[in-house]
Amino acid sequence: MKKKLKVCLWVLLFMTAIPLGVEAQTPQKIYIESFTHDPLDQAAKNHPKTDSNGDLYSVVKVRPVSAAFNFRFGMMKCIVDTQPHSGETWLYVQKNARRISIERDGFEPIMNVDLGITLEAGATYILQLSYVEPVQAIQKQILQFIISPADCQATVKVRKSGTEDYELWGQADDKGSISRFLECGRYEYQIVAENYFSSEGVAMLNTPNKTLEEKVTLAPNFGWLQVDDAYGISGAQVYVNDKFVGTIPLSKLPHQAGTYSMSITNGELYKTFTTQFSVVNGETTVLTPKLESLASETKLVVDADAEIYIDKVLKGNREWSGPLKEGLYEIECRMESHESTIKTIEVKANVPQTILLDSPKPITGAIAISTSPSYATVIMDGKEVGHTPVVLENVLIGQHKVELSLKDYKEEVRTIEVKRGRTEEIQLTFTTTAIMTLESEPKGAALYIDGKHVGVTPYTAEMTSGDHDVKIVKNGFKTLEQSVHLDASHPTETFILKRLLVNPTTLYLQPTFQAGQLMSFGGAVGGYISNVNFEASYLVGMSSSETVYWNNTASSQQPKSEQLKSSFMGGKLGYGIQIGRRMRLTPQLGAGVVNVKGDVSAGNAIVASAGVRFEYIIVSHIGVSIAPEYGIAVKKSETFEQLSAVSPTIKGWGSGFNARIGIFFCL
Repeated sequence: MKKKLKVCLWVLLFMTAIPLGVEAQTPQKIYIESFTHDPLDQAAKNHPKTDSNGDLYSVVKVRPVSAAFNFRFGMMKCIVDTQPHSGETWLYVQKNARRISIERDGFEPIMNVDLGITLEAGATYILQLSYVEPVQAIQKQILQFIISPADCQATVKVRKSGTEDYELWGQADDKGSISRFLECGRYEYQIVAENYFSSEGVAMLNTPNKTLEEKVTLAPNFGWLQVDDAYGISGAQVYVNDKFVGTIPLSKLPHQAGTYSMSITNGELYKTFTTQFSVVNGETTVLTPKLESLASETKLVVDADAEIYIDKVLKGNREWSGPLKEGLYEIECRMESHESTIKTIEVKANVPQTILLDSPKPITGAIAISTSPSYATVIMDGKEVGHTPVVLENVLIGQHKVELSLKDYKEEVRTIEVKRGRTEEIQLTFTTTAIMTLESEPKGAALYIDGKHVGVTPYTAEMTSGDHDVKIVKNGFKTLEQSVHLDASHPTETFILKRLLVNPTTLYLQPTFQAGQLMSFGGAVGGYISNVNFEASYLVGMSSSETVYWNNTASSQQPKSEQLKSSFMGGKLGYGIQIGRRMRLTPQLGAGVVNVKGDVSAGNAIVASAGVRFEYIIVSHIGVSIAPEYGIAVKKSETFEQLSAVSPTIKGWGSGFNARIGIFFCL
């Protein structure tokens, strides 16, 4: 933990270095002002160096001169000329270099910058740089005070030796820590906290960029009072010299040294406790008072869901337990639609007891129910109680909800008031017509009943029990068609629609890997409009061709060699055939251009292709696809034709079998 605190302090101090007066050590920047070819400068030819192929190095003159920089020109060799040159540094660089990287300690690096010029053998170039040398930092160190106890809210003042006034740093944090970033030197400090003896000292800062931990322990100028709860009197009120100081348990309450009187009260169930105690500086006085009880633990139990009242005050339901002061009490048990019971009990101090109470007596009547047709299910107050005709006896007085249901008939609900000793009657005739609701998840689907469009879900109308053909249609979901028996006794029918993850109209974006004659990677963007497919793609070849040699017989130059790279850009059209909720098969016809390019030559071929795209939706909006195809080069440029004749690889780029694989994201 101590190590983590150091790290956090370092980060905090360096983030606030500028406001504290530290000169920030941020990296300097290097700028390339210009890079130009000097056709009149013959330095590369007058002071020649040649590479292993016998070609002259070009010369790059760097201005202003600096031996501290490190220069790299991509994969091309670079030699720094050690001979002095007035105001500039000479670099010998292999021909064909085009990019440069520059690095130096204390500076932001320049990485892989395009010079805009390809270096030629034996040519001379001028590289103009600009930069500012970094400023050296002032020598400083962190002074951190760690004060114990951490919660004493100590105030810290510090001054540099030789100065007159102390600087107020403020209070230490809740961990007892406070710190500053100071110039190295000798410092004097004072630490003051209420109820503690003050502390003074000297701190020497002589190790730059390090932390000096000055640990200070303050001696208490007080003692502590602690009152423990060993006898079950938690919450009792504590008074010291007639002043309220808290409730039990009382943990390490600061007190000045001396002798005090204490009184503890815990309501009318206990006698007041009094005593005297003494407090010594730096020590804890612990008291464990025991209060004399004036009550007894009493438990009241009734074998019914009845409310228990003590002297007309509600105490609980079915059961209550707690202390009661000695004396006589009237206990009443109350229950709705019941006659209450009353009992008088006597409580004696320190004599615990459990008392069983008499349950309230029910007050009842009866209900007679008949229906046409009969044998309807009867539910009273949410509980099934029989089938019609039926007489329900011993029903508690008061209001009751009676629900009557019979298959294919509208459910009927009645509320009836039962009176003491009387029989209430319910007589009714069922109907097969009811207000029914057809709903779907999700809602808003087109609803057809018996071939007729009636609206959208949820749909509510008066209907008669019977069999009906139901069709539910919603875009993006599988159409539901089924025969349904509508029942007036269950007037709500809910239909769950299954989502179609493959949509007839959608857009997709797909990173793509292609395997086959033209190994490549890239991306495709496309979509479907009513299952009509369109797609555009761009791919970059992953490998180079064989080495191709070019020989100009009209000159004495050596044959030139190169390895060519490929790319492809094209589009496709097709029509998708949905297979279930997650799959689609799309025959496709396509056309595109294969481009090949090297250091010397470039060519292209127009390719026509035929294939099929198979896609599978994994989760909503994300799927995988594979698209095998066969392509034929229908038109080739002259250069592509020549390259195809000498390179089987390039020939295969124009014609052959390929398969594209990718993960796509659709809307």
